[in-house]
Order: sequence, then C-alpha cells, then structure tokens
Amino acid sequence: MVKGSMKKTLLLAAALACSGVAQADVYFCETKGWANVSSSGEINKGEPNDQYVVNSDLGFKWTRAKEDEYKGSCSFQTHIQTFPTGEEEIKLLKCTDSTSIFLEEFVISTDERDGNSYPFSYVTNSFDSISVWSGTCTKI
Repeated sequence: MVKGSMKKTLLLAAALACSGVAQADVYFCETKGWANVSSSGEINKGEPNDQYVVNSDLGFKWTRAKEDEYKGSCSFQTHIQTFPTGEEEIKLLKCTDSTSIFLEEFVISTDERDGNSYPFSYVTNSFDSISVWSGTCTKI
C-alpha cells in the first residue's frame, strides 16, 4: 500500500506526464577519450573519466559543477550525411555556448542505433587551442 506523501508524489508525476507539457530530453554522458591541440602544434591526449549531463531545455554541464551551472542552449537538428553507400539522415541534439573565452559545442547523435547508447563529442575552442572529448551518453 502506498503511503500518503508517496501517493501524492506519484499522482503529481502522473499528472505532469499526461499534462501535454513537453518534457526535456536528458542524457548522462561519459568520456572515452580526449585530445588537445595548441597553437604551437603540441598535441596531448588521454582517457579522462569526465561525466556530463545534457538537458535539451537547460543546456549542458560537467557533473562536478554546481547544480545550477548549465551552459548553452540546445536544439534538435537533422542533417543529411553522404556515404559511399548513399545518403543517411542523422538526428542530433546540438548545444552551444559562447559566453566565455571558449566556444563550446556539445553534440549527441540521437539516432537509436545501439539501444540506449548515444555517441557524443564535446569541443572547446579558444584563441590558442582546441580540445575534443568523445564518448557515449545514456538517455535518462
């Protein structure tokens, strides 16, 4: 039997789910690799254990950041990619932020090819270097 406060919470969740209010798509992303190229040509790379949360309504954030530190704005986009075997429609969630010295772009392929695993790339570009992280996201 469901207790009073739990019952209210479940009823509220059900009401919101059925209300027609758009729900944000939220992804938890883990890096598999990282690389940086500086303006001097120096190249660094590694396998960091960075994690990010991407919310289609709020932007993206590093999980070590404070709760309210989402950055950027996101939009769903569709692109046509040409391969030797023909054209393919690619669906993306693309988030960008240019409010600091960096131009940042977080892109998730939202095509459901591998179950609930979605590849991503996160790029930061400043006046003297460019860094790229890549890995996979899980939709939560």
